Parts: sequence; structure tokens; C-alpha cells
Amino acid sequence: YYCSESRANIVRWCVAFAVTFKMYIRMAADGYINEAITPATKWALEFDRARLRGLLSPSEFHVVDNTLGFQDKSGDAESLWMNYTKNVAIDNYIDEIARDPERDTTDGDGVYNMDPTPRARPPVILVYYLHEELFRNLNDARLLDKPYGFKERFGAFFTQKLFHVLTLYDLVNQTICTPTPLPYVNMCRTLLAVYLLLTPFSIQLELGWYANTVVPTLVAVSLLGLDQISTELENPFGDDPNDLDMLDEVGMVEHEAMFLLQMCGDKLAREHYVWKPMPEFVQAQSARPLPCYLAIRSQVDPTGPGPVLFDKYPIRKPVAVEHLIESSGDEEDGTDGGSES
Repeated sequence: YYCSESRANIVRWCVAFAVTFKMYIRMAADGYINEAITPATKWALEFDRARLRGLLSPSEFHVVDNTLGFQDKSGDAESLWMNYTKNVAIDNYIDEIARDPERDTTDGDGVYNMDPTPRARPPVILVYYLHEELFRNLNDARLLDKPYGFKERFGAFFTQKLFHVLTLYDLVNQTICTPTPLPYVNMCRTLLAVYLLLTPFSIQLELGWYANTVVPTLVAVSLLGLDQISTELENPFGDDPNDLDMLDEVGMVEHEAMFLLQMCGDKLAREHYVWKPMPEFVQAQSARPLPCYLAIRSQVDPTGPGPVLFDKYPIRKPVAVEHLIESSGDEEDGTDGGSES
């Protein structure tokens, strides 16, 4: 049971990390730098929040959501997010977002303000949860002698992988939040404009029409194209049509996680997850079909989120070291005292 619970936690936190990463790249440039986001971005993030709520417990969502920096103005958002333990049908709220994903509930300025206060970012918190679960299994004495227990020699490997994930996250953050220097952009475009203006004065009639018309046109189009490409490559993360399709990557993480649970034969952990239909306005943001997304069954129940994530697991209680030593001694003596340990 304990290993099955740990697998279920690892899966939901890995998927939640992917969702929070997508949320971050949605709003990092406008929300955290310009301190405002558009209504379309706001309601796309509202779906991400609902998706995140279906993967986390109320207390975990409370911690993660407080780091986003939203300044909610609508009553619907307050009823769903401000009271984290209230039984709210998440599906109903997602359906409301899907009916009008670009509706404007601002105070007339057409933007949603973001709180610029420095704080931890949601992906970092999810990595901390994963790291905590890793060491909880390493230090659980009841699993050390089990063939299915987490061996200590694997701890360093997974710790390095988690630090590598944080390193990649920092690189993405640096790419988004470090724009190209404005003087450099101005110099490049000034030189490009000067070239285009002076090209007609360099025409030599004896060279013919091809050298005087076709060649300068091709060079001008190439330079203008390079300028536009450099503008698009400045930040490849976001919701633009030519940006990286991170929604597809999140879907791949979900399907691979469920496939791993199936391959290891953990049906108990698999039963706690359910596939929910993806709203059409979210599917339109991906180049590949995304018919569904993953959620925990107890948190997306139509009657409202339950107080317990995995109600089929026994509560893991701490075991005193003295009790483990006594139980180990009983096992050596051949008594039945070791069955409880």
C-alpha cells in the first residue's frame, strides 16, 4: 500500500509540475514583467488552475495558488479559489469558462493586474514535494528490507535529476525574462533601413535588370525575414501559433505516467485517476488532438472535492525506532512479533 501511495503521489506531482510550468510560461512575460495579463490569458490560466486543483489536495493547492500572484476580481473566481476547502464542482466552473473563454470581467481597463511581490514559483514548490516524497521513502524503515522498497543507492540519481529539472527551469525563466537589449535592436533595424534606402542609389544600368532589381529585392526580403525570425525566437514560450506546443508535452507526461503505472502492475494507484474531457478552447491551442486531461477521482467528483485524496490507502503512521528493533529481535527468535513490523 505504501509504495502504491507513493507512486500515486509521484505521478500527480509530476503532472502538476508540467501544468504549473505551462502556467508560468503563459504569464511570465506579461504577468510578472508588465504586471498585467489579457482576459484571454486570464481565463486560460483559470482552466489551468482548475486542472491543478484536480491534482492536488486543498492544502497543497492553497500553497501553490498563493504563489501565482493573481488578483481575482470576479465573484466566480473568489467562490472557487478563495475558499480552498469548500465543495465546489470544478467541472461546472470549467464549463462556464469554455462558454466564453475571452470574457472581460475587469474594471473596464481590459487587463488583469498581477501581484509583483517576489515569491517562490509554483514549479519549484512541486519539485520540493517530489524531493520530500523521495526522502520519505528513503527514511521509511518498513520499506528498507522489502524487495519493492526504494533503495538508498537510487536516491542520489533521482536527486540529481530533480536538480537538473530546476536548472532547465531557470534557463527557461532566463529566456523569457531577459529580453534582447533595446539599443542592439535599434541599431540592427536602423542599419537595415539605411540599406533599403540607399540601395536604389547604387543601381548601375550596365549590369542589367537582374542585378538591379532581382538581387536587391532578394537581399532585402532576406534581411527583413531574419529580423522577423529573430523577434519570434526571442521568446519561443507562450501561446502564439508558432511557439512551442507545451500542451502536447503535458499530455505526453500524463499518458506516460499512466502507462508506467500499468506496466508496474499498480492497479490500485491507477484507479485513483480519471480522464476528464478537455474543453474545446484549450484543444484549439495545441497542434495535436488533446481529447482529455488527467485528474484525481476524489477531487473532481461532481459532488465536490473530497477531504482525502486516496481514501483506499491506510494512514501512514510513524513507527518508533525502539519498536522496529524489538520486532526485528522477535523475528530472529522465530516468534510472531515481527508480523506487525
